[in-house]
Amino acid sequence: MPTQAFYELDADKKQSLIEAAVREFASLPYEKASMFKIAQNAGVSRSGLYYYFKDKEDVYRYITEQLYQPFVELIREEPRLDPFSLSRDFFIFFARYKNTEREDLLRQTLYNARSIDLESFLSHIQAMRSENPLEDLLPRIDLSSLKVTSADECVLLFVLLQTIAVRLLFAYLDGKLSFDKALEQIDRTFDLLRYGFVKQEISVE
Repeated sequence: MPTQAFYELDADKKQSLIEAAVREFASLPYEKASMFKIAQNAGVSRSGLYYYFKDKEDVYRYITEQLYQPFVELIREEPRLDPFSLSRDFFIFFARYKNTEREDLLRQTLYNARSIDLESFLSHIQAMRSENPLEDLLPRIDLSSLKVTSADECVLLFVLLQTIAVRLLFAYLDGKLSFDKALEQIDRTFDLLRYGFVKQEISVE
């Protein structure tokens, strides 16, 4: 996270740094984003930027946390989380970013998350600051109606549902599906996962 010096900046200087970082990370994949460009666009030296942030990852985590924080707050208000509803709500919430100034950054953060490890993916999605981003989420997921017996299975289910939600979010953002059609596909796919693909045989005694 930013150093104390960042928080002590005047509002205009702080906003310039944030806007420069958002522009850079919204226009390029993470590995191609440049601290030099961020510093240049913010009107500070590169060494000056490192005075406010430890490294590129530090800047990126701060920016993504600001992007996802409104959704995180909604999650934290719920004492129990249904994994299907959570991923459905994720789609509905971030679909609102279409045709807004946040859309490009949303696209890039989701694109970046597809190519990194699971914990980092969950960290980006949840924007949580704990060392283990699953610590806050897993205990609150309601598994009472699911055939899930371990934390690993819970993570697998969450990633599967989130992958579906993100894929259809991209389809909506790209104009390939309307909002209603994308949501319909989410509901249909989630129902198939929830209730299964295989017909249950009725045993006759």
